[in-house]
Amino acid sequence: MDYTISFIPVTLINSFTFMFAMTNFILYPLKLIHKFIIYLYLAFCQIFFFLQFGQNIIPFTIGGTILIIAISGRHPVSNSFFALIGYLLSIFLNYTIVSFLNLFGITAAVIYSKSKYLLTFVVIYSIITITTTYILGRRLRNLLIDNDFILSKKLQLLFALEASICVAIFSYNISQAEKKGYPSELVYFNTVLFGAFFIVTLIIFFFCLQIIQKNHELENIQQEKHMLEEYMLKLDTLYQETRIFKHDYMNILSTMKYYIEENDRSNLQEFFYTRILPTNQKLTGKNAIIDRLSRVRQLELKGVLYYKLITAMNRGLSVTLDIQEDILGVSMDTLDLSNIIGNYMDNAIDAAMETVEREIIVFIAQDKEHVTISISNTAFDEEIMLEEIYKKNISLKEGHNGLGLYSSNSILEKYDNVIHTTTFKEHIFTQTLEICNLS
Repeated sequence: MDYTISFIPVTLINSFTFMFAMTNFILYPLKLIHKFIIYLYLAFCQIFFFLQFGQNIIPFTIGGTILIIAISGRHPVSNSFFALIGYLLSIFLNYTIVSFLNLFGITAAVIYSKSKYLLTFVVIYSIITITTTYILGRRLRNLLIDNDFILSKKLQLLFALEASICVAIFSYNISQAEKKGYPSELVYFNTVLFGAFFIVTLIIFFFCLQIIQKNHELENIQQEKHMLEEYMLKLDTLYQETRIFKHDYMNILSTMKYYIEENDRSNLQEFFYTRILPTNQKLTGKNAIIDRLSRVRQLELKGVLYYKLITAMNRGLSVTLDIQEDILGVSMDTLDLSNIIGNYMDNAIDAAMETVEREIIVFIAQDKEHVTISISNTAFDEEIMLEEIYKKNISLKEGHNGLGLYSSNSILEKYDNVIHTTTFKEHIFTQTLEICNLS
């Protein structure tokens, strides 16, 4: 095999290919400097150890790459697993291309025998691998991160272990094929074996994702049910308090009438401040929120608004709820709308907590054409980069993953009838949804 002319360019291209194959698949992208370090490491191992040890260096190169990925990001286990999946896919593509060429009499021995054949093969393989892993990796991230799927630590470790075993088996088979000169029957066998391992791994993974998705939906339904139950409980409490107030109403009027007729101003003043004013205060605040939310006829929206508004009030925020007329219905999936409003309210509460004014204003209106929902909160004096806050992993709040607003925007992309605007003016940050009626 003539490596003297093509070895260096082939090595550099292969290192480039494997670097992208592994980093294209990870869920939480690495910085450019980390990708460059991985490339240098792969190239170093290939250049200085491949001619001496051949394919036996695979565990060393892949293990070192996984270590770099693990210490370079916030999610070492999940990133390591998906990096291994990217590597397994790249190997499967390699053997698939070689098997295809074998059908036309172009064996691996022929490819390695001439520099021009080897360079051509490596370039084609690199283009196919980088393109495939980029497309599949992007779809995978859209599936998982955009839908807030979270794999448990135990499940991540299990998948990482399974992928590591696959890599070990692949490495052994590849080294054995190299020792025997890549005979066609062994190339075909490895292609089928690698394909089977890869497909089975994907089937198991996506089967687990379906279970996680169902659990995620059930958790959302249970949360909405809890919010609705709490709302109905508070509504019932308000009704009972109103009945008691109505029962005492005539007694209150009689007492006031007596003080007025007797011109007993001092006792009238004391009665007002000790009996009437506390009763008025008791019927305001949280109960006023319930009263205004009675205009919202969509139970899911009513439940999430009540839950978040009461949370804001319990945290000491000044809450204003303005609902102009009865909100009969919204032309959006109720679960999607609840998730979006929940995310907006969570961000509004956290942001308002850090300001002096500590205010949140929620405005809802409906006409014949659309429903408008606006959530405003006081914010920091410094300028907010509106074009940045909806990007993945971008957050203005310390300790947050920055996926809430990104997830909400991803949901809104499904709706052509929804106009979303964001403004920041005079220290007030506002999110507005204009939902056009479809019927």
